[in-house]
Amino acid sequence: ADEPTQISVFLNMSTFRDGSDTVNRASALVEPVAIETRPTSATISLSNAELETQEYISQIESNYTKLLEVSSDFIAGLCGGCAGLVFGHPFDTIKVLQQTSSKKERPQILQCVKETFKHEGPRGFFKGMAFPLASVGLLNSIFFGVYGNVMKTLNTYRHGDPNAEPYYSDIFIAGAIAGGVQAIPATPIELVKVKLQAQTAKSTYRGPFDCIRRLYSTHGFRGCFRGLGATITREIPGFSVYITSYQFYCDKLTDKDHSYPSFRASLIAGGAA
Repeated sequence: ADEPTQISVFLNMSTFRDGSDTVNRASALVEPVAIETRPTSATISLSNAELETQEYISQIESNYTKLLEVSSDFIAGLCGGCAGLVFGHPFDTIKVLQQTSSKKERPQILQCVKETFKHEGPRGFFKGMAFPLASVGLLNSIFFGVYGNVMKTLNTYRHGDPNAEPYYSDIFIAGAIAGGVQAIPATPIELVKVKLQAQTAKSTYRGPFDCIRRLYSTHGFRGCFRGLGATITREIPGFSVYITSYQFYCDKLTDKDHSYPSFRASLIAGGAA
């Protein structure tokens, strides 16, 4: 109640005499005391607001944790893929020049290096890299996204726990499925990369988007996916063996006291796989 409430207190006092059944009882009526009771609605409202705020903060933290778990794999795959692409692209360019040479005798590695450096300079070893570098994040996210979801599904089916330690056979299956899915967008990307790498000092294409436009105008939609069957045939066994070998070497190089492999173990396992 919002108004003060008067409470009357009636006090019974009893006294007893030793050895006697006589009881003298006195009653005293205490004067009414006005006790003011304040409303508690504000306190309750404040408590509810605090609880709602805590629940909202907990929900934000939970969503942030889930987002961090997903994005960390994506960022790690993106950085690792870009670093590997930058380091390996010059060697890939030399390989393509050897494969697409119109000469009767296939040019040697040193000869390709000299000719490329003479006519195009250092930039010639990195031609055709911009488009794969921009798309490597997409390909890695597709592969690791599919791989992770397939692994969770297989672990749930076999162990009842999506985060359980997987069998090597399940890793092989998940890698094969992810490799097959990743091969679909990888086909046009690699086709453009090869077209740009194979062109001589006199540029045939002004860039990756010009290459795609001319491929589409000449051969249609199917022309952009030329070699899809071969790419899928390559990626399915390639990624399944790679990811299984990587996990195997990581397990062998990781101490039993540690749950995750060290940086050195991951580096060695990636190179060996």
